[in-house]
Amino acid sequence: MTLYALSGEGSGKFICSSSSCTAIWHPLSAAGTPGGIASLGMVTRPDGTQQVTYKGMPLYTFAQDQPGQAKGQGFKDVGTWSAVTVSSAATPSTSTGTTSSTTPSSGRSGY
Repeated sequence: MTLYALSGEGSGKFICSSSSCTAIWHPLSAAGTPGGIASLGMVTRPDGTQQVTYKGMPLYTFAQDQPGQAKGQGFKDVGTWSAVTVSSAATPSTSTGTTSSTTPSSGRSGY
């Protein structure tokens, strides 16, 4: 699912707030507070619903996108829509190294 941000939105300013806009650009909502990436947050929309933000920018999905598509990239209506990319530093890494233990193979602690 591609996520988008609208130029000019942020810091509590919403441009995409009409029903005609949100019918095409769906505000991304989540139950609770997003965790795991420090740049994610929540903001209250003018209608009182909560919307996920990235670096303060409200996030949306595009109604015409299918999984893996970004048809909304560069779309211009009430502003310019841009696909949001998260740096690889925000992606959890998987360890491929070995782990050492201070517990002897007998299973008993050495203390």
